Amino acid sequence: SMDCDISCGGIGASRGYTTALIRTKLGLQLVNKARSAGYITEGDLPNMKLVRKIAKIKVKKQKRGN
Repeated sequence: SMDCDISCGGIGASRGYTTALIRTKLGLQLVNKARSAGYITEGDLPNMKLVRKIAKIKVKKQKRGN
């Protein structure tokens, strides 16, 4: 959802990992604290093109009210 601080899902992530999209400053602060505390790790997103493509589709659907 575009209205949340952090969106999580499996699109574009390697097997066994979750993609987290940070959408706000608060979301960034939360992720940084979780990373510093060792709760999460950060890595490269191997398929960012796919994530962007699907995100655009979702934004269009949301604007149409679907």
